[in-house]
Amino acid sequence: MTDFLNAVISGAGFGSLYGLVALGLVVVFKSTGILNFSAGALMAVGGLVAASFGSSGFWIAAALAVAIVAAAGALANVTVMRPLLGRGLFPGVMVTIGLTSVLEGTSGIVFGPQSQFLVNPIANPTIVLPLGTSMSSTLMVAVVLSIAATLLLSFAFKRTAVGLQLRAAAVRPEVAAMFGANPSRIFTYAWAVAGALAALAGALLASLTVADISIAAFALRAFAAMIVGGVDSLGGALLGGILVGVIELLAGTYLGDDYRLPSTMAVLMVFLLIRPAGLFGTAEVIRP
Repeated sequence: MTDFLNAVISGAGFGSLYGLVALGLVVVFKSTGILNFSAGALMAVGGLVAASFGSSGFWIAAALAVAIVAAAGALANVTVMRPLLGRGLFPGVMVTIGLTSVLEGTSGIVFGPQSQFLVNPIANPTIVLPLGTSMSSTLMVAVVLSIAATLLLSFAFKRTAVGLQLRAAAVRPEVAAMFGANPSRIFTYAWAVAGALAALAGALLASLTVADISIAAFALRAFAAMIVGGVDSLGGALLGGILVGVIELLAGTYLGDDYRLPSTMAVLMVFLLIRPAGLFGTAEVIRP
């Protein structure tokens, strides 16, 4: 029973990390209609940047990583995504895949091939919980930050002018522009937010494991979280991440670590086949 509870608790923590990246995916998708396949690379760069400032402590290092990667996300939109406005989904997706290669190659040159380490956000590495269970303090921080980010972004999309412009620009950019919105600027905000969230997840992950470009692979779980929760649902991104994380840790506990990623992909395929809109996404209505 203790193993089961620990797997659920740690799975929820890792799922919160996936949810942070998935939130950025949803923000870009809600505003631009593009699936950002460079999210994993942005996360890895965030972890590497944070680790390079690790002597300043976790929170300063993470804040610097968030600011730098948010700027990188905004720059990516201005330089390579903005020229593709109005050209459809496929070119945008392919450019984000190319952007991944550029980011991974550049990070290898800047940071070198060696792995780096980042201190924990809290001095006590483990938090003891009831019923003989425990949780990494870093994962506990991830849960708190992911919930805060979800609530803040949900409020921004529903109650602020920028959020409303993001939603309008995603549906009808030309109409939004007629009413004073600047789609190019709005999309830049979305990419900056996505970069910031990915960097925060990368910094947390770097404090759990190591900081190197290989942690970009964790973004596969974020895409699964996005699909499970719903590609246009912010709350669904977090809940989808937690569900994916719990299933993954349960599979690792009872079947072995080799089954962690396959279990995630299995969940992804099931949702694509049975409920492609996800748990909380908007179902597409196709009229004959």
